[in-house]
Amino acid sequence: MTPELKDRIDKLTQEHKILVFMKGSKLMPQCGFSNNVVQILNSLGIKYETVNVLDDPDIRQGIKEYSNWPT
Repeated sequence: MTPELKDRIDKLTQEHKILVFMKGSKLMPQCGFSNNVVQILNSLGIKYETVNVLDDPDIRQGIKEYSNWPT
């Protein structure tokens, strides 16, 4: 991961208390796992933001390295 990408992800995570990197958006999740997370957070009334990893291949790959989670 480049230092610039790490800085972008750092900034995003610092700007939002709860941030979900997912396929799609909270208004239109594009996979079952993303939809499950959205439904859970919505049912609990939790405020959160999302980043659609499908819109940015660098973020999609980088968040895997950043979080040390391969999927």
